[in-house]
Amino acid sequence: MFESMIPNFEGEEAAIKFVSTKGYVMVVNLRNLTPQYYRSTFPQGWQNRYIANRFALIDPILYWAAWNTGVVRWSEIAATRKIALNDHVMKCAKEYGLNYGAVFSYKTGKSRTSRNIFSVSRDDRDFTDEELTFLETSFNRILGYIGEATQITQAELDVLSLAARGKTQQEIAEMEGISKETVKKRMEKARRTLGANSATHAVAIAISRKLITL
Repeated sequence: MFESMIPNFEGEEAAIKFVSTKGYVMVVNLRNLTPQYYRSTFPQGWQNRYIANRFALIDPILYWAAWNTGVVRWSEIAATRKIALNDHVMKCAKEYGLNYGAVFSYKTGKSRTSRNIFSVSRDDRDFTDEELTFLETSFNRILGYIGEATQITQAELDVLSLAARGKTQQEIAEMEGISKETVKKRMEKARRTLGANSATHAVAIAISRKLITL
């Protein structure tokens, strides 16, 4: 899913992994412990254990992310509730090399309950300030692309796809069974959403970001 929404996602992820040597977990639009998009490169054994033991309910990192905005190193997170259980989660994580880490948390737009969370880890040392700045920039860039992809509708993408194949607005209208005016409105909405200068530019952006294919 991430690959289809984010340009050069392989390169973006490689850079993140270079800094986060034990992996990362990225959660987009998390609400009631259910994310819209989710990706984790943490050790598979830890992922399985985390799910099997329902650690999300007592994870101090997730708890911090749910109630705070910004970035914090795992080592800086003070126990907020059920200290023994919180310590248990972190001790289990260390069995898989997740010794050091940091977590980023942002609200989703104006929502009070939805969150975007990015948690990263290393096994050898804590993250430097420079590394955290780099990771924050990467996360925000990825969120920007995902936001664009989720805001544009399938109807708008259909219009762009047909335009990419050289169809005129009149031909698109006939093929889609809509008016030419509706075609214009959908193309204009797509142009604004993608930040394009023109309809042609919007088509080019949609192709480059793999929102549509030829």
